[in-house]
Amino acid sequence: MLEASACCKPVVVSNVGGLPEVVENGTTGYIVEKENPTLLTEAIGKLIVNKELRKQFGENGRKKVLEEYDWKKSVDKMISIYKECLTIPIL
Repeated sequence: MLEASACCKPVVVSNVGGLPEVVENGTTGYIVEKENPTLLTEAIGKLIVNKELRKQFGENGRKKVLEEYDWKKSVDKMISIYKECLTIPIL
């Protein structure tokens, strides 16, 4: 999903796991109820018939990925967490 967004593609995801935390419903894609083919079909259909919506969701998704999932920032954050864990006294 992140790779698709990074490539300016709109996404449709189920409301399971971490996906709803990453997708902004109605901005970068659609979040639909899991195991609901009707809602899935409707969301995909909206994107099929609306080129401008696909473009806007794609651009918004790429912007979000670049802002929130920068590799350097992610590594720096992980290192910071590891360092913090190393300084926590073990009881």
